[in-house]
Amino acid sequence: MSLITQALLGKIESPADTDANPTASDAIKITSASISIVPTIIKNEEVKQTFGAEGQDVASMMYELNVEFKIKGSGTPGTAPEWSPLAHCSGFDVSTIANTSTTIAPITKRDNKSTFNFYDEGLLYKLVGGVGKMTKTADINGYYNATVTVNAPYVAPIVAAIPANLVNDPSTPVLFSTASAVTEAGNNIACGSFSIDDGASVIADETSEGLVYLFEGRDPTLTINKNSLGTVTDFNNLANSTSIALTINLSKGAGNILNETIAVAKLNSLGLTSENVQDKRELTYSLFESTSDDQDIMVFT
Repeated sequence: MSLITQALLGKIESPADTDANPTASDAIKITSASISIVPTIIKNEEVKQTFGAEGQDVASMMYELNVEFKIKGSGTPGTAPEWSPLAHCSGFDVSTIANTSTTIAPITKRDNKSTFNFYDEGLLYKLVGGVGKMTKTADINGYYNATVTVNAPYVAPIVAAIPANLVNDPSTPVLFSTASAVTEAGNNIACGSFSIDDGASVIADETSEGLVYLFEGRDPTLTINKNSLGTVTDFNNLANSTSIALTINLSKGAGNILNETIAVAKLNSLGLTSENVQDKRELTYSLFESTSDDQDIMVFT
């Protein structure tokens, strides 16, 4: 499948469950995307005198849109990045300070929703009331990538061409490189890769008025792959601590300088992996709040 036939437009809903009507200026640059239609089946379990099953009914259908993209700022300090609708529908608040910064932080709210127009192979799939889950990963000397799975009620797709003149942020993705800094309590950590699963729990609320999706909770986790070539001290600081505070700094110029903070991370497991004949230590943490809604905060300046 050629990605040249795909496009994703997204816009934050206000109020929720109302079509925000994204346009060409709301384009989100993606690495890949796919969409599935998932039915809720009601099986008829009535006993009959042959082995053949009774007919069944479809109660409702939903969309499941899987999107991969590279994390980046807008390129202008104080302007929200184009992927803000994906963050918003994954349980994050996106706030800006003019000419200064953009903050993407968790929010306790059940109806953070976005509208997405997904164009694929000549069809338009419209997702209104979209709610998602986000996972972010970075390998050394690679981009900071994100995956979001969006659920929304089903609306039949229509034939439609991708809008002309899509507008994207001029910035390039942030890099996780040897020039990046991963620190714990001010001490550098020799980190080969990391991933953050923001752990949103999404439920389907079905009534006689229809199907909507809501957030039920959040259980975020952090996984760090630590080079055994790092110092004994920084490894022991991670492995022996019951609680850490982590800061990740990535940069690609003004409006695209990322400072990400993990307020409280508590060790879940410590394992041994191997890569390129080199031992690695994999540490998994659960993320908690130090104050309200601060488990994983991203700030672009």
